[in-house]
Order: sequence, then C-alpha cells, then structure tokens
Amino acid sequence: MGPPDEPVTPLAGSWPTFYIKRDKDGNFLDPDGQKMHLPITHPNHIDFEKELTIVQRTLKRLTSHQEQIAVYYGTGVPTKQWTPVIDRLIDTYDVTPTYAVRILAIVQAAINDTMVIVWDLKYRWDVARPDQYDQKMKTLLCTPRFPTYPSGHATMSGCSQVVLSYFFPREAPKLKKIADDDAVGRLYAGVHFPSDNDKGLRLGKYIGSVIVNHLKRQRSLYSVDHPFRNFKDGDIFPDNYQQFIPYDFPEACRSLVIDKKRAVQTKTRDYNASCLKDVLSRYRMNHDKVPLLLQNNDGEYFHVTGAIGEDDCFQTFFFSVETVDQDRACATLSLLCPNVDFDVACGANSSSLCNIDKLYRTKYCIEVDLDCFCTIQYLHP
Repeated sequence: MGPPDEPVTPLAGSWPTFYIKRDKDGNFLDPDGQKMHLPITHPNHIDFEKELTIVQRTLKRLTSHQEQIAVYYGTGVPTKQWTPVIDRLIDTYDVTPTYAVRILAIVQAAINDTMVIVWDLKYRWDVARPDQYDQKMKTLLCTPRFPTYPSGHATMSGCSQVVLSYFFPREAPKLKKIADDDAVGRLYAGVHFPSDNDKGLRLGKYIGSVIVNHLKRQRSLYSVDHPFRNFKDGDIFPDNYQQFIPYDFPEACRSLVIDKKRAVQTKTRDYNASCLKDVLSRYRMNHDKVPLLLQNNDGEYFHVTGAIGEDDCFQTFFFSVETVDQDRACATLSLLCPNVDFDVACGANSSSLCNIDKLYRTKYCIEVDLDCFCTIQYLHP
C-alpha cells in the first residue's frame, strides 16, 4: 500500500547522529563501534490484519480518559511532552547550570539518534497505517504521512525513559508511566497498531541503554555523572492532560477523523473537566463552591426542577459542583435555588438571569453527562 502522499522526511533515516554510528553497509553501530542488534520483530512476522481488529475495537470503545491520553500525547511533535519533563526535573533537583546543559543535550541527542533509527526502519519496511488497511475507518487524530512501523512516539519515549531514569533513578516509575501512556496513546488515537507501540517501546529502551552504558564510562578526573539518588517527587505529570506549553495548532488533516462535532465536544469536555477540578479544589469564596450555568450544543441554558411534589418546588438554571468522574465525563451537581421564579417555557435570557441577586443552597443533586454541554459559565458567588 506504500506511504501516504507527500511523505514526511523520507531521508531522515540517513541524517547525522551523535552517539550511534554507521558502517559502510549502513548497519547501526554503538558508540564503541560494535554492530547493534536491534531488538525488533520484522514486520513480515506480524499479523497486521489481526491487529487492525484491535485498532477498530479500541476506537469503538474509547473512554474519555483514553481520549485525553491520545489527544495530549498526540499534540505537536513527539518531543513536545518530553522536553518540559526534562526541564521540570532539572528545576526540582536543583541541577547546576553545566550539568543541566549536559542532561538536556544528552537526552535530546539520544532522541535524535533514536528517531534516525526509527525513520530508517519505517521507510525500509514501509508498513501501511491502520487507515490504509481500512480506508473507511475514522481515527481520533489525524494519521501521519509516513509509514507506521515502528512508532516514533513509542520508540523515543522508551529511550527518554531510560536516559532520564539514569540521571533521576528515583523518578523511574513515573517516567515509565509517561512512556507507556505516550505509546498506548497512539493506539487510542487509531493511528498505530499495537505492535508499532510495543516493539517501539522495546527498541527505544534498548537504544537508551546502549547510550547510558556509554555515559557511565565517561570521565574527567572522576566519573562525570552523579545520578540524583534522593527523591524529590518531580511534578512531571500534566494537570488533567493540559499541555505544559499550550499552542493553538492549525487544523490540517487529510485523513478521515471522527466528526468535528465530537472533536469539539471532546476538547470542551477536557477544558471543562479542568475547570471543574479547579472549582472543587482552589476556587472557593466564603467556603461556597462557585455557581455555574450550563449551555447545551444549541446554546440553550440547561434547567431542572427541584423538590418535585413538595410545597417548595422550584426550577433553576444554577448549580454548583459536588464531584467529577473524569473517566465517565460525568459530574454530580447541587441545585441552587434562585430568589426569582422562572417561566422555563420561555427559556432563560441575559435579562432574566441578571435579575438574580441571591442563590440558596439546597439538598437536591443531579448527575449530568458533560458531553451534552458545550459551555460552562462560572458566576461570582
């Protein structure tokens, strides 16, 4: 089936490297000049037709949490999520200027060498993407315009995990979590087969270990590196899968993706979930939770009836958040009773809402699906 039209950097597999070398036959060599035996299965021994069913099933059963992982790690280039991790670890462990430069240079050089190897394999084997096998399949994210095997995200994540764990060994379990999420996120996105990610992680860890073994032997008067053995618990996980360095990337997708309406709802839900988290934690005034209004996808304000069957039955457009289930994209809301009665048949408008000057807490709650709303508007308590 071949690579997509206008393939991305098809010659990158021949670009210069820092630690890994090549012999005259094109074989990759370790820093000592020994031939590397890359631990990766030849694609002829992988049943991609069978793995396609896994991709299709995964896309049909995606949870909101899996979508968050896919979107977070699939935003920008593969280094976008790892570079801030390096920087945060340097800050957390109070790394000296010269050692910080060394760590940054080594990790990025290792990633460079890893991606050169990945691109060599991608275009040598030229394995089709999932959406080339099933040309009617809609993926969560755009399918990249280069061959699928192995996954660049997975391979560079495996390498980054190993090299950073060398410098910050007590952070190793968290770094593994990031690498694993980055890799599996490509399956959740629908743009990679499971083997692309699994074999890629393994290959990346191997390349990282080859480079680390070389680093361990580097000396000045003494060993150059002194890994940080204390544990300072670096804050290296994204807050609710928001980018460390936000950027509004333009939408330019040539492949089939899940419809734009759902994509917008997904982005809205991710944003709102973050806001809800903030409401439940920091943003409280006079010990009251911030009141809010909800609007559906048609721009109409959401309303409910409280105390049904009782003398003090009321209708309201106002709520406060009690709990949030991010995996299910649901929230439990308390009903706030306004001091003005509404004719809900006429809906709510800015003038009627502006007549509210007091809200009363009640004992009534509802659970809502956040996918049903496009806007959450917070009010001053």
